[in-house]
Amino acid sequence: MREKYFLFIALIYLLTTPAPAFIAAEENNAPGALPGEEYISFTTSDGMEIHGSMFYPSQYFTQNKNSAGDDTGAETAINKRYPAAILLHMWERDRYDWLKLIPELQKANYVVMAIDLRGHGKSLYRSNGKRITSDVYTNLPNMKYDAIAAYQFAGRQKIVDPEKISVMGASIGAIVAVKFAYATMFMKNMPINSLTLISPAENYFSVDIKEIISRCRPIPILFVLDKQDPSPEKTNIFSSGNKLYIDFPGIKKAIISNGLGHGTKMLSRPQVISSIIEWVDSHAPDAAKNNKKRNS
Repeated sequence: MREKYFLFIALIYLLTTPAPAFIAAEENNAPGALPGEEYISFTTSDGMEIHGSMFYPSQYFTQNKNSAGDDTGAETAINKRYPAAILLHMWERDRYDWLKLIPELQKANYVVMAIDLRGHGKSLYRSNGKRITSDVYTNLPNMKYDAIAAYQFAGRQKIVDPEKISVMGASIGAIVAVKFAYATMFMKNMPINSLTLISPAENYFSVDIKEIISRCRPIPILFVLDKQDPSPEKTNIFSSGNKLYIDFPGIKKAIISNGLGHGTKMLSRPQVISSIIEWVDSHAPDAAKNNKKRNS
């Protein structure tokens, strides 16, 4: 009888306790997962099931009370639309490769969407349940569809300002970002505020962006390069990426380090992160204004 009583109490607790709105770090199995995280998934136009995480801005999930002591400030933050940043990871990594950058973007009041590109992390199956190959030569040419679907998913969120979406990619993620940006040139209602390319190169795994990047001229591009960049293919990434920077005819800027490594390894330097956020802020005016207040 006593056991049935406790079972009944436990059942009532499970049925009446609401699920948490956000996933706390200690509740998440992923290494170093962050507060304000929500798991997401969506299907691409070519039938891939893409998984990722959406990280909410600090202003959104932090309970800031106003001087009167009520929740008006928090309610205003919840009803507001925020700029968004879509993050595209490196080869053989996943969405959590961006853990050094994500919390800083959250503090700067960005909605951050980090996805597992096809063949990586949890994005291993088509919508029909068929598992795909992990071969990068097969997957890389089609990863632009992952980025397009991520952009469209972000634009449908009530918290996101669809006119203020930036895209960042590292290594092969930079290739995907450029291919995606080029594709949006032929699509309606898909404005991109800016691109940030970390360790970009003219060619990764036989996918070339030399020709199409120049056609992305309307989109401002930040190039993040390292003079000693060792790529997975052992090619001179700095020389190739620097050539892309020099030849790009649009609004551009370069951050050049020496010895920080390839791709997201450069995010170990706080100055690199702050420079990236300054860049995206400069092309999302409201965000820059809000962050100025935050830092004053």
